[in-house]
Amino acid sequence: MGDIKITIREVAQAAGVSVATVSRA
Repeated sequence: MGDIKITIREVAQAAGVSVATVSRA
């Protein structure tokens, strides 16, 4: 489960960055 949690966090972080970029634009 540890790996899954890390994966979700990595994806969430990447998605957050993408969303922030779109919102800024």
